[in-house]
Amino acid sequence: MKLLRNLFFIILAVLFIINCVSSKEYTGDIDKISGDDVILVGCIELKPPLEDHEQYLEAIGGEYYRNSLFFSLGDKILDYDDRNLSHINEFVKVILGQDFYIKQKYHKQLYISCQFIYMELSYPIIDMYLPGVFQIEVPEGCKVAYIGKIKYHRDIYSAITRIEIIDDYKNAKSELEKKYNKQVDMCRAKIKLIEENQ
Repeated sequence: MKLLRNLFFIILAVLFIINCVSSKEYTGDIDKISGDDVILVGCIELKPPLEDHEQYLEAIGGEYYRNSLFFSLGDKILDYDDRNLSHINEFVKVILGQDFYIKQKYHKQLYISCQFIYMELSYPIIDMYLPGVFQIEVPEGCKVAYIGKIKYHRDIYSAITRIEIIDDYKNAKSELEKKYNKQVDMCRAKIKLIEENQ
């Protein structure tokens, strides 16, 4: 009984930690981004997309996880063992297939790593891990940087078969300007897949 109670509290703690993960979506004035910040614009897509029945999210607060991707973004590469409170500020949540606008401290090189999707909130929690470490180089002085669309192709077993980086700059800029209701000077960041498997 004591073991079950401890497991329950561990699960609650994990859910609490991940619920603390912010989208870090920039909602301020696009012309007033502070000196050491940059807004990263991009999209991560799963092909074919998740269907509702693929995620078993009946736990309290489960809807928070539906069609959501979590990943580490920062100047260090993290792995799945780093999903803990000491690295909580380095994780972001985005909606699969939707453009994101993430505020991030500028570094010459940034990394996207440790990508995962919650598939089942039971014990044990079941994740879908997405492979790949991506290196991003943002031009110095750029305040709004487009990183592209990362597209993961999967087979019927949800194994990732191919990773594409697509330049959809024109549409992304149009959506950005619609969102913030003004013209925006958006540069292109360099992004490359530096490690295919984690």
